[in-house]
Amino acid sequence: MNRVQFQPGLSLTQFMERYGTQAQCEKELEKCRWPDGFVCP
Repeated sequence: MNRVQFQPGLSLTQFMERYGTQAQCEKELEKCRWPDGFVCP
């Protein structure tokens, strides 16, 4: 049994729905990086 295969997380379908395009991926990355929106220090 491969532990990586059975770890909890997103299914391939869920992953593609969330990160399937360049724009979706950038949007999610920005949400993770700047949860309150980008603010210039």
